[in-house]
Amino acid sequence: MDNLYQFLTQLTMDPLRQDEFARDPVAVMTRAGLDADAQALLTAGDIDSLQQSLTDGNWNRCACASDPGYDIPPPDTFWPDISPQT
Repeated sequence: MDNLYQFLTQLTMDPLRQDEFARDPVAVMTRAGLDADAQALLTAGDIDSLQQSLTDGNWNRCACASDPGYDIPPPDTFWPDISPQT
């Protein structure tokens, strides 16, 4: 399925190929050298089967963690100490 992976990778980066694919997907897949199984997999529209074949069943959905934003300084830098003076 390396050929399918390469095809999908190139398709995502090339707007002209995307336009061609939208007009005639079978011709674009045939020209790219995809076999009948890969073409059937793409035209079926089954995302789970596509992920399964691309990753040989080793697909794990994961979450992307990113920086939540600015670190909040300690509260005493925002608010002055207004505790009663004794």
